[in-house]
Amino acid sequence: MTERSFVNTALLGRCYRSGDYVRELPDGALEYAGRRDDQIKIRGFRVEPAEIEIALRQQPGVVRALVLAPKGRDGRRLYAYVEGKTATETLRKQIGELLAGHMVPSRLVVVPEFPVTENGKIDRSRLTEAARRRPEIGELVVPAAPIECQMAAIWCEALDLDSVGVHDNFFDLGGDSMLALAVARRSAMLVNKPGLAPKLLSCITIAKAAEALTGADEYPEVSIDEEEADCPATFGQQGLWALQHLDIANPALVLPFVIRFKGDIALEAIADAIRQLLRHHDTFSLAVRLVEGRIRLCQAEPPIINVEKQVIAEVDLRAFLAGLATKSANSLIRLREVPIEIHLLSTSGNDGVALFMFHHIAVDGSSLPLIVSELVRALEGRPLEGGERAVRSFARWQQACFERSIWNSHKAYWDSQLGSLPDALTLPIDRPRPSRRSGRGMQVEQVLSARSTATVHRLARANSTTPFRVLLGLIGLLAHRLSGQGDVIVATPVSSRHQPSALDAAIGYFVNFLPIRFEFNEALTFSLLMQQVQEKVTAAQVHADFPIELMIRGLETDVAQSLTRLVVAQKLFTGLPQRAGAIELQEIELPRRAAIYELAIFVAETARDITLAWEFDSDLFDSSSIERFQGILDVLLNSAEESPSCPVGRLDLMMPAERAELLDSIDFSIHGTAAHGNLIGLFDEQASANPVAIAVTDSGEV
Repeated sequence: MTERSFVNTALLGRCYRSGDYVRELPDGALEYAGRRDDQIKIRGFRVEPAEIEIALRQQPGVVRALVLAPKGRDGRRLYAYVEGKTATETLRKQIGELLAGHMVPSRLVVVPEFPVTENGKIDRSRLTEAARRRPEIGELVVPAAPIECQMAAIWCEALDLDSVGVHDNFFDLGGDSMLALAVARRSAMLVNKPGLAPKLLSCITIAKAAEALTGADEYPEVSIDEEEADCPATFGQQGLWALQHLDIANPALVLPFVIRFKGDIALEAIADAIRQLLRHHDTFSLAVRLVEGRIRLCQAEPPIINVEKQVIAEVDLRAFLAGLATKSANSLIRLREVPIEIHLLSTSGNDGVALFMFHHIAVDGSSLPLIVSELVRALEGRPLEGGERAVRSFARWQQACFERSIWNSHKAYWDSQLGSLPDALTLPIDRPRPSRRSGRGMQVEQVLSARSTATVHRLARANSTTPFRVLLGLIGLLAHRLSGQGDVIVATPVSSRHQPSALDAAIGYFVNFLPIRFEFNEALTFSLLMQQVQEKVTAAQVHADFPIELMIRGLETDVAQSLTRLVVAQKLFTGLPQRAGAIELQEIELPRRAAIYELAIFVAETARDITLAWEFDSDLFDSSSIERFQGILDVLLNSAEESPSCPVGRLDLMMPAERAELLDSIDFSIHGTAAHGNLIGLFDEQASANPVAIAVTDSGEV
């Protein structure tokens, strides 16, 4: 027993932290739900393998089940091993109806009997060997040419297989569309050819993929001179700099991030870990400035750590942090020096708290879990990761691609999509749109019901797509129905960290926006809409290296900003809580009162439900209007499942409460007809009064 395993509580006194998870039943009893140390993360979601094993054991023909999560280059993947007699595809379909999409194993291995060790335990190593064997999908044709061998190595690593053939179908081997995109990009980087990625997505075999290499343009090799301090800013940073200076008083681009260090640790130890972080990553020593008419990255001193002298009472902590955050945001929007402020303070409970204020031009949302990981390494005395000159390397790489016309094929695609822009999206607003946005905003959270969450997963499976893409299509449909516009643009952000590969653990701003253009017509069904989503999002991701900033640079300001009136993004997880030895790092969330865009919807999928955080411009929308949009989206979701072949323009979008209110407001009584009492009597009366009048015509016939 160690001291950190005990905790003092106001209700129960001194308690032992067992690490068990329980759920409270309606009768007050506690049901064991697994252990904290058994949980794993899959694509940012906490997953309990035991829960998947229970679902597997409930299926016919299954005797025992074991779920493992080996870690590969592209993250952890769930592997399920089943003892019994059952068809793999049947079993996958059965558990797919019970579990959330991210909990369905990417590989199912059915064996007659689990192998065991001499001690009678399941021999996991032999099971793992069975999972890595190539499926029996036809004759194995071994790769021969050097490029085929290189491609096969990428496929084997991504699919976790011991061998693949040059004529094997990628999807028959266990691949999916998301993994195919990762493999395409990694293959492009392997041979340094950007033109490969678009072609590879349509090449389902290594043989065809190898042919697609011919004639592709090479990406430039970029090296940074150690003596070179300044360089052009990245195209994304240039866009943010221009946006901030158009709305110089708008604090929405400033991101607060608060970490509580719970345990016996001195503030100086926390400060030392933060200083290591600041020294290691170049984004913390770069200022974005206008130099001779060009926006450049300039070497600057890292931010100092402001240590607050007073100890803050727990009851006052959030209010104190909110006040600090507001004051800091108003300073950072000037972009004079490195746009970062750090405040460190102690609480009455002897915890350390660090308030990081980041302007997005220096740090994007994907950097937050990397910052947490780096702080954990520093506290534990381990070396930090990530390139020390990552931001400047990325900026130089982008500039070289632009100057050498490497992106011509990508530009041609975006020209075809955005060459003639549709009218700006006009959602129903509560107040006139001001000439300049203030940045004031609010958030309204929508937790989908268990029924609606299950519907999203069923639609994803039925259309061979992801829950996020289902919701992206539904939100585009919602915008179409609310605005009446047949041409709708929904923007979604993507990370550019795959270019170059050294950016995997880099901290900075590496974001590009993909405007997805939806086209609606009277014949478009929901099934066809899902096909459109798949095609357009996949194509946009293939061409995501091209900075969208270059497309909108020549547009009028209001036209350029109209591309991001509606933004849909996957919510990024901060990676907290985490432990660094005896210290636990926890996040303190501050209420957000700002909105970067007019309307942004952040989608978060957990093991239990799907949550949509609607962040909106409070100068335009009331929260009641956003809540109405949420209700309509839920109605559209269920209508889409009930009638996938119905034209989307006819799908029901009236909420039950609105329908009831409308029906209650209509007076269905017929006055002055007591003598007849029914429709037939009224018809006879009208015919007697007008005996020669035409009653009905059909195609010109009386």
